[in-house]
Amino acid sequence: MAGFSQDADIVSEFVERDGACAAVPSALMGAALDRMRDVARTGSRDAFLLAAMRVLALAGNGHTRIIPMPALEVIPSRIVARGAGWHLCGADGGTLEHVDGIDPETLFARWTPFLAGTPARQRAVAGVMFAWPAALSAGGIDPGRQVTFGLSGGGSVACDMSTRVPALDLYPVHERGGDVPGADPWAKSDSPGTRVRLASLAEAEVPDLDAVIADASRRVAAGDGQVVLDLRGNPGGSFLKALPLVAALDAHAARCAVQVDRYTFSAAIVVAVLVRHRLGARARLFGETMGDGLTFWAEGGTATLPQTGALLRWSDGFHDWAHGDPEGRGPADLRPHMVATGTPHIHPERDLEGWLTA
Repeated sequence: MAGFSQDADIVSEFVERDGACAAVPSALMGAALDRMRDVARTGSRDAFLLAAMRVLALAGNGHTRIIPMPALEVIPSRIVARGAGWHLCGADGGTLEHVDGIDPETLFARWTPFLAGTPARQRAVAGVMFAWPAALSAGGIDPGRQVTFGLSGGGSVACDMSTRVPALDLYPVHERGGDVPGADPWAKSDSPGTRVRLASLAEAEVPDLDAVIADASRRVAAGDGQVVLDLRGNPGGSFLKALPLVAALDAHAARCAVQVDRYTFSAAIVVAVLVRHRLGARARLFGETMGDGLTFWAEGGTATLPQTGALLRWSDGFHDWAHGDPEGRGPADLRPHMVATGTPHIHPERDLEGWLTA
């Protein structure tokens, strides 16, 4: 079979079963699929991956996407979204001012058609695009032998485009935005009160998740009533696992500050808004706009594309935490928990300690 037609067929198959893709106008989706199949026949792996990413990004759903990192080699530079800009990690790091003279925000805007989900999620996962030569080329960077990252303060770092490393070495599937790939940048903190850190709600990442939740619930019950629930960088998993902790917070927390950021996704967002809903004025969210909205498609699963090795994430379970799923479209096992939380205000991180200890 020529090129990547097998992978293209798999993408097309999953588009048919993905709930978020069903809302995309058929003409628009059909044109994107045709383009992807055409590119698949050329034999260009990177061009095919970009075309497939464009197909699934049409759904506008963070759980419906191509995860290209397992299939890529990138230049050895780690760039992450941080604050209002982009940060080059490492000894020569700093705020990114330009890439070969092009403003990084201009590049990000050119890449958004390939990136799934909300603007916050797109930003959170876009770092790999700065190191992926094919994405740089798609953004208007000359695919020559060298790319220059201009940094704040006038410094710069030049990278040879022919020097490549596996993308997963620098850009893990679950991005948390820290300097060290895959590490939890929030593992240690001097937050006041009882601190509960949940780095993930997925048992694949936290095999003893039930024990972690049980221990956190015990500490909340034994604490002084002032609790910081840190969900920054949490990629999600099963919010059902965290329900005992939500109940403990409701029963014992006089105030609960919930920390979130653009790397807070999926089930972690559900936990954040459930805590705010259950505790009312006793809970506030602090940090950044989270990486998913409150209405999205999830569940589904992940498939490996056999020819490229990229991952395809698809969705078939509807969530509506803003309105409580009044039409009853959500998964039957989740629907009893799906309450109308509204859209909570997220307060600046700097105000957390003052509010918690007031």
